[in-house]
Amino acid sequence: MSGAEIEYSVHAEAMTEVMTIELRVAAQPLDQALQEFSRQSGMQVIFFSSLTGGMRSPGVTGTYTVCAALEQLLAGSGLSFHLINPRTVGIRKEGAP
Repeated sequence: MSGAEIEYSVHAEAMTEVMTIELRVAAQPLDQALQEFSRQSGMQVIFFSSLTGGMRSPGVTGTYTVCAALEQLLAGSGLSFHLINPRTVGIRKEGAP
């Protein structure tokens, strides 16, 4: 990563850790929960349906940071997220690069 990429990555992470959003995402299939999170938060969420197929999300209701909301939505799934830019996250298996 270049210095500019690292700076951008740090900025994106800082924004998602302090910006809070009000969410009402019901417990439902994980792919649907991620789509609803995207709609309510304005964040673009990128994932392969093969990763989320057959999984359920406990949902999330209340005021959360983007990171805390995604951690709650992905709880128990074996999946994690990574920030691509201030408005985009990618979903991947935990421990994947």
